[in-house]
Amino acid sequence: MTFVASKFEETLLKGRRSYFLKLWNQKGGYFNYDNSSNPRHDSIMADQMCGQWYSRSCGLPSIAEEENVRSALAAVYDNNVLTFKNGELGAVNGMRPSRQVFVIKLDFLPLPFFCSCCCPP
Repeated sequence: MTFVASKFEETLLKGRRSYFLKLWNQKGGYFNYDNSSNPRHDSIMADQMCGQWYSRSCGLPSIAEEENVRSALAAVYDNNVLTFKNGELGAVNGMRPSRQVFVIKLDFLPLPFFCSCCCPP
């Protein structure tokens, strides 16, 4: 293995450990939204395994243990697909463990927003 390849592998292993230690939700079997003290930190995000898909698509190693990947995907399916509109509309991006949709408010946008070219205020 070349020096550069070994550095990338070292970085991958460090990131993999950090991803698990900081975000794995043992009780829920998924990776938390973030590791902050925010009360919504443990939201179940539909895209939590996108990095796994990308890594494997590129022929790279897994970013998490297989059992954690399967558990996280099952949690997303159960929470973000099946409990959202009875599973008839696809996945919702974020779901709270209480099975309420996770909503991020974009307070920085001036509302109401109008397109000045065709929608006068």
